[in-house]
Amino acid sequence: MLHRFCLSSVPSYPDVIDPGEKGYYYEEAQLSISSTVDLAIVPHAKIWPARIENIRLPVSDFALSDGKYGGIRLIGRVENTYSSEQRLVRIVTILFNNDGSPIGLVSKVETSALAPGEKKGFETDSLSTKRLPADSVAGYYSIRIARKTISGI
Repeated sequence: MLHRFCLSSVPSYPDVIDPGEKGYYYEEAQLSISSTVDLAIVPHAKIWPARIENIRLPVSDFALSDGKYGGIRLIGRVENTYSSEQRLVRIVTILFNNDGSPIGLVSKVETSALAPGEKKGFETDSLSTKRLPADSVAGYYSIRIARKTISGI
């Protein structure tokens, strides 16, 4: 029996990349099927010129732990190294296993503005990683994205 599951939109992280930079698609889905089946993922990516700047902010002082209600808890600090205020900073961290394969994602949108030169602590909790203990994470890659529209595009 053929089972099909289709998603019309899957989040990408980061959603603006420079040539040679790597991006990740991430989505979780639960399938209710009665037998064991081989699954195949067939992405159909659409690529177009960005309408926002590719802004990255440094993150430091990472600490991973098990969350209070399960899942992964990540704390750290983000710094605005730009000369202008940054708003709606999205902090996304891809989690990897020992083989270097992505195994999960934690994220947060910092809604308060970051002034130039300001460092601010953040905390993320992800219930989507509730079956993933912190000690199973061998590495991580954090993406700090600030949004600024590019005029004229």
